[in-house]
Amino acid sequence: MLARVAINAAQANALDEYGFFDPTKVDALQASEAAQALDRYLAAYPQGQYAASAKGLYRRVHWLAGDGAQLTADYQQALAAPQDMTLWNEIDLKLLGNKQLPATPLFLLVQDLKRLRLHPEWEESWQPLTTEELNGQQAAFAAAGLSAQWEYLQLAHRYYVAKDYAGVVQAIAAPQGSGPLDLLAFSRQMLRGMALQAQQQWPQAEAHWQQLLAAKPDAMQQQLLQLALAMTLERADKLEALFAAQSPVTRDELRDPLLRFSAAAKLLRQVSADQALSGELRNTALYTLLLKDLNRGHYADFLQDQALLAQAPTGKPFDLAPFSQGASNEEGYSCPALSETVSQLASTQAGGKPAAKALNCLGEFFYRQGWDESPLGSKPGATLLGGAPDRFAGAAYGRLALYRQVIADASAPEAERSYALFRAINCFASSGYNHCGSEEIPKAERKRWFNTLKQSYAGSVWAKQLKYYW
Repeated sequence: MLARVAINAAQANALDEYGFFDPTKVDALQASEAAQALDRYLAAYPQGQYAASAKGLYRRVHWLAGDGAQLTADYQQALAAPQDMTLWNEIDLKLLGNKQLPATPLFLLVQDLKRLRLHPEWEESWQPLTTEELNGQQAAFAAAGLSAQWEYLQLAHRYYVAKDYAGVVQAIAAPQGSGPLDLLAFSRQMLRGMALQAQQQWPQAEAHWQQLLAAKPDAMQQQLLQLALAMTLERADKLEALFAAQSPVTRDELRDPLLRFSAAAKLLRQVSADQALSGELRNTALYTLLLKDLNRGHYADFLQDQALLAQAPTGKPFDLAPFSQGASNEEGYSCPALSETVSQLASTQAGGKPAAKALNCLGEFFYRQGWDESPLGSKPGATLLGGAPDRFAGAAYGRLALYRQVIADASAPEAERSYALFRAINCFASSGYNHCGSEEIPKAERKRWFNTLKQSYAGSVWAKQLKYYW
């Protein structure tokens, strides 16, 4: 108890309200008192009920004291006994998160790998591992019997820092045999495959991942290989292969982002109708298809794709019912059934001017479904799964683009143009930023909208409701 009290006192001022640690604010005297209290307890009760807990608290004390060498020894001792992921997380946070080099090659190996994979958003004081540093570690790794791991670090340096992808492929032979690989051999083959990807050698990369997947990988390896193969096929524009019956990529969580962000309409239709796939995938595919039909102006396609709703799975992850929406009357503005609205837009798409009512009602549908924020989520970055260019034709638009078509039509009925002005102005409430699409509209233009609504349509219910513009 005395040790715990002293530890709490030592760190009382070192942790801010968000839990961030400042080592300069540690009370060194209290940390020393905690260590002495632990010493006294273990001397008196070496096999006591709280002996294991006391030994674990030394790690906290040494961390607070900034004693990296002793902390490394503590973790080495802890790893000698059975452990779980909690201990590894603690090591990563408390030891490997410090810039001080760990005293043992095993921990140094992990920190080296972290430094090889530095991200631009990381703290600037972290520097990539240099060739000189790596060469200087060779003797220590050899003494610890980890020469093979040091050689792997050399290859990783060529990939991550030197970006010598051709050299990595040349240095790592293709896997031999058909059995599973140990961790080090598997890591080498992952580097080889990633180097093939980096050179956009998609057929070779695909064959590489396929070969490794056929070699009876363990559960963790299989997850990584399925991800790697999925990313390769996405970049190679072979998404259809990922949903084929014989595809080795079987994890829905890997297929899902490809449907949302990368798949063409043809593939979405195919997946929506494929009863061999999970209900969740078919649901996602159909929702994505119908949504993109609407927000990219494929109105005739939408009317045909609605037929897929008859055999669509319900529930997760998306509600498909709105795509069959009937007539509505929300906030005093009535609209026909969605299919009738889209039919009107489809009939004028080949030529002629879209009906103002249909444009407004489609915007109303977007609004009621909460599509100002993408219901599919944010598209992943270019280097992530789902980050390849979207194969679905056309550019997405928000409802402001629909309102602007009505506003630009001086012949539009008063009820429709005033409503479009009302909604368009409210797209900027109350921040002044557009939350109905990507268009940037100057404040002067939004002022003109407001003045037009108030002057030209002063008698409308929408002019009476609106008091401000933003």
